[in-house]
Parts: sequence; C-alpha cells; structure tokens
Amino acid sequence: MLLESDLKSKTSHQFLSALRLFLIEAQSVHFNAITWQNAISVLRRQVLSGSNGDIGWFGETLFNQARVLVMEIHQRAYIRQKINAEQQIENLLRTSEALVTSFGSNCS
Repeated sequence: MLLESDLKSKTSHQFLSALRLFLIEAQSVHFNAITWQNAISVLRRQVLSGSNGDIGWFGETLFNQARVLVMEIHQRAYIRQKINAEQQIENLLRTSEALVTSFGSNCS
C-alpha cells in the first residue's frame, strides 16, 4: 500500500500523488470534499490502530497534507464551475443583445 510505504520511508510522494490523481478523476463525476475528508479520517484511524495509536509527526503531517490537497482540488473545481457559469451568463447576455438588436432593426 502506498500509504504504508510512505509512512515507513517518511516520504509523501507516492500516496499524495495517487490521491491527487483520484481527486482529479473524481472532479469529472461529482466531487464531494466532505466524503474525501471522511475517507482520509478512516485511513488515519486504521493506521493509528495498527501502530498503537502513534503515527508520529510525519504521519500526522502526511494526513494533514492529504486534507489540504482535498481542499485545494475542491477549490479548483469550485472556481472552474464559477468561471463556466459566468461564461454561460455572458453568452446568454450576448445572445439576448443580438436578438434584441435584430428585432429592433426589423421593426424600423
């Protein structure tokens, strides 16, 4: 398991990289940051139970980095959705203006 390997070697490369890929893929369907945060909590509890309740400074840091990563991906998804919505509104406004203009010029 990537998480166990990173905890043993005190590196965060494999676990966080894999998590990032899963999170990015999850954005394409329906990203729920709370569900991902809960999943990280479950993982942490499992690791704690297997290590007599002590995962050390590095373990806690790794789980905190995972939580930050979830929120970072969540914020990016939110910003992307907001930008898309603003672009759709702008397109609708342009279309409305074009329709009003075309009807206005046909009436004279």
